[in-house]
Amino acid sequence: MIKASELRESKLKSNWWIDDILGGGLIDGQSYILCGYFAESIMAAYMISASAFGKVIYINSTDYYSVRNIIDQESLAFYIKSAGISIDDALKSIIEISAHSSQRLLNAVKAAMNISGARLLILHGLHSFLKDREVSDTVFYKLKSLAAESRVPFLSITDCKSGAPLVTPTMASMCNYMVAVERVEGGAEFHFLKPVERQLTVGWDKMGRLTHSFRKRYEDYIETLRRDFEPLLRDGNDKALEDLIELVWSPETAAMSALNLPQVSDSMVLVAVIYLMKELTKTKKELEELKGRLH
Repeated sequence: MIKASELRESKLKSNWWIDDILGGGLIDGQSYILCGYFAESIMAAYMISASAFGKVIYINSTDYYSVRNIIDQESLAFYIKSAGISIDDALKSIIEISAHSSQRLLNAVKAAMNISGARLLILHGLHSFLKDREVSDTVFYKLKSLAAESRVPFLSITDCKSGAPLVTPTMASMCNYMVAVERVEGGAEFHFLKPVERQLTVGWDKMGRLTHSFRKRYEDYIETLRRDFEPLLRDGNDKALEDLIELVWSPETAAMSALNLPQVSDSMVLVAVIYLMKELTKTKKELEELKGRLH
């Protein structure tokens, strides 16, 4: 019987159009830094692909205290179904690591890679390490070295700043590939900063389906509501209303991920109705007081 590890290729393929953009897939032992609108969906595609051949070491350095659905559920479900593997098998192959100190993080990753037969190393939230440049450079270097020693790709997801990945100069020099992805009219624009600076625009017709992170769509939609509706809803003298608005805007996207975006609008309508009911009650009370004075 042939083991899955014996079938492993020198490149990890997602079996989606992104493979062509990245030269055929993620190369074993190479490090990639990715940012932009499609970053989390691309991460999910390679994560599920890797889970069919070994373990995925997923380092969670995102803001998991306020955002619960760290890996977008919609993207994972889509790629699992497309790969033709069971949900149980895919999720059992993902080892999530979160640590409050860099040394504990590195120890946990090293232990996981030594015993698990890793196929892919992912650092989700590279930007969270940037508060301490020396520590962040050390962590990135050691993770890159662990991936190279184990002959697995190392994929880092970070925020974008001014159209480029948010990283230190040292990280930029150490990585093999660095790409920023921007959504544009009619498709997506890929800005390659390494290994060679170039720009590539891909139309929707070439992409097929690529799911977008629910969290990103949710945050974009909430920002629109905040900008357009906050002046209408917020009453600086009404603490109860402020608390209600904050409750509706609470970033509990794990619960929201099973719903459609119009549900957010429904919540905002509810807030508006409550506000109007409050004003109506206040007006009725003032009318009753005026009637009492007239009589």
